[in-house]
Amino acid sequence: MEALSSFELNNYAFEIRYPNAYRIWDEAGRIAIQLQEGVKNLELTKGEPSLLAFVLNNSTTVEVRIDRLNVTEHYPKSDFSKDTRDLQYVFDVVADNIRITDITRLGTKVEYRKDFKSKSELSHFFENFKVVSAVAGKNFNVASELVFPTIHLQAEDKELGYHFRITPKNERVQLSVGPGVTDIQAVDKEKIYVSLEVDLYTVKETDRSSLRVSDWIDTVARVVRRDVDKILSKLSE
Repeated sequence: MEALSSFELNNYAFEIRYPNAYRIWDEAGRIAIQLQEGVKNLELTKGEPSLLAFVLNNSTTVEVRIDRLNVTEHYPKSDFSKDTRDLQYVFDVVADNIRITDITRLGTKVEYRKDFKSKSELSHFFENFKVVSAVAGKNFNVASELVFPTIHLQAEDKELGYHFRITPKNERVQLSVGPGVTDIQAVDKEKIYVSLEVDLYTVKETDRSSLRVSDWIDTVARVVRRDVDKILSKLSE
C-alpha cells in the first residue's frame, strides 16, 4: 500500500478571501512598509493600488489583492506547519489596514510528489488502486499497458470542504546552447512524477477575530497526516 511517507512535500499555498476591500487603494503603501519592516528579507516585486506582490528568500510569494491574500511556498524545506509566525503577522497587517472583519473563505492547498524513473514505473504505481485495475486493458479500441488516470475526490459539509487529487505529471526540461558555447551543457530531461494534492477550505463565513492562523495550519497538517493514508488504503482495497 502507498503511504504519504513515500512522497515529498512539493509546495503549499495559504489563501484568505474577504469581501472587496477598496481601502487597499489608500493603504497599499502603508501595508508594504509594515510588511517589509516586520518580515526579514521580504522584497516588494509589484506595487499597485489593487495588488501588492512580494517575494521572500526567492521561494515564498505573497500577494495582497482587493479580495484575497495569498501566500505560496514554492520550495519548502520543512513541514508547512513548523513556522507560522510570519504568516500570522502578514495577515494581521493586511486585516488591520484594510479593516477586514469577515473572512469568506479560508483555504490551504498542500502538494506532495513522488518521482519515477519511467512511465512504466508510473503506470505500476496506479495499478495499486482498485479503481484503476478494474478498468485496465483494452478500452475504446485502445490497447495499452500504460494507464495514467487522475483521481479526484471532493466533499463538503456545512463548515468545511476538501479536494483530494492524485495526478500523473510528465514535464520536459530543455536548455539549448548556441554554437561556440563550451562552458554550458545542453539539457534535455524528462521529469515523471505523481502529484498528490489536498485542498482544505472553509465553506461558511468566519469572523476575523476568531482566526488564529497557527491553529488553522496545525489542523490542516494533522488531518492531512491522518487522512491521506486512510484514503490511499481505501483506494487500494
